[in-house]
Amino acid sequence: MRKIFIDCGSNVGKVLERAIRRRSEFEFFAFEPNADLIPTISTRIEKHPDTKVEVYNKAVWTHNNGLSFFVGHPETSSVMPDKRVPLIYGRQLDYANPRHVESMDFSQWILNNFDLSDHIVVKMDIEGAEYPVLEKMIEDGSIYYINKLYVEWHWYKIGGVSQARHKELMARLEWITRLKRHYAWNALNYFAA
Repeated sequence: MRKIFIDCGSNVGKVLERAIRRRSEFEFFAFEPNADLIPTISTRIEKHPDTKVEVYNKAVWTHNNGLSFFVGHPETSSVMPDKRVPLIYGRQLDYANPRHVESMDFSQWILNNFDLSDHIVVKMDIEGAEYPVLEKMIEDGSIYYINKLYVEWHWYKIGGVSQARHKELMARLEWITRLKRHYAWNALNYFAA
């Protein structure tokens, strides 16, 4: 049995580094589509030379074909074309000038690289993309590989995601028997603890 921690939406790698310090026996995988943030993640990883970490400069998504990526504040971005950014960040996403980024079919990657016997922890902070990604994982069964799922939900920030869709996805996750726990998670509160 492998012990796996997957950081979807690694941003500057704060959660990844904290997980490395707390779970040194795990293998680590990080996904971050914003190439500007990869050097910061790499600097954090270099502090832990004995830990196996793979970083993918890709968006977690439902296919491998790449997609448009919208950036605003240096640490605020999304692949979702109608995300609303809180005023505290000072500017909205630049929808007029999207970047093209590579994407990873996350559910297929899980199915191709891991076994049901592995212990897999996923942190998912992917700015609205959690809805299509998790819905696909439920449909293809890859969700059953996940033992713990920590999600920062963004339904209230994404124009195309209703509260009803959010509640339906939460209910579906509740029925997943292999999934030991799923948690609502918030990056701002995570560091306050």
